[in-house]
Amino acid sequence: MCRFPGCKFKGTPRKDYLLKHMRSSHEGAHNPLSTNSIRLYYQEASKEEEVSQAEERNLMLLEAAGQGDEQRFKELISMGASVFTKDSRGTTAGDLAATRGHLNILRLIVESGMDVNSNRTDPWLHQALRSGHLRCAEFLLKSGADIEAKSEENQTAFEAATIRGSEDAMLLLKQFGADIHAGNGLQPVLHEAILNGNESFVALLLQLGAKVETWHELWRGGKEKLPLQAAEKNRRLAITKLLLDRGAWRGSLSGYSEYRCADSSGGFLVDPTLPWRL
Repeated sequence: MCRFPGCKFKGTPRKDYLLKHMRSSHEGAHNPLSTNSIRLYYQEASKEEEVSQAEERNLMLLEAAGQGDEQRFKELISMGASVFTKDSRGTTAGDLAATRGHLNILRLIVESGMDVNSNRTDPWLHQALRSGHLRCAEFLLKSGADIEAKSEENQTAFEAATIRGSEDAMLLLKQFGADIHAGNGLQPVLHEAILNGNESFVALLLQLGAKVETWHELWRGGKEKLPLQAAEKNRRLAITKLLLDRGAWRGSLSGYSEYRCADSSGGFLVDPTLPWRL
């Protein structure tokens, strides 16, 4: 675009054409501006054109990341596109690659020098786990992703894995040293699984080292309860049996008697013939 005051020329993709226009339209006896002024205005217009082209390359880089187009992504990087660029919503190429499972793009981004922990509100590791991309999650962990970092919702990576229901993700995080007791401040992962009645998750958490006698604050009611008490209160029969079998203390039950937990209809939630542990 021509930068001369009052000129409506919108520009041209070739800089030599722009210079030709400025010389033919603004230089000479009918224009008081000097040749030096033409040069300065031309340099200013050229810089604007370079910025515009750089922004276009960056947007094309984000598009290639979202599509998993490795060849195009490499070409754009070689042309000067930045892996640090963000769109209008703050999304980076790393966010797109992690969410969509483009491991090849993630590798290129990390090789280009971008920190895998650059997104502090929604870490790439969390995005990969929520989307079920375990290979990306494993790569990010090996590349230094903070396994205990919390999202804007105050969730850890392990909680993100439990919400999605991926036992493989939970095992992966445990392998890399995740703290399975790091809850959201109201209830730990074990209590979350109990409240949701997810017996398989409870069994896995116990296998991974969750403690059946640890006190935690329940989200519902705001009262401190043991895991067994949480199972009892929420009438999770199978989980109650499981916890008792894993060594939960019978005395922590707070039902209608120390031997059984009766529901409102008078039935047994827990079989009174179970081998209660003293």
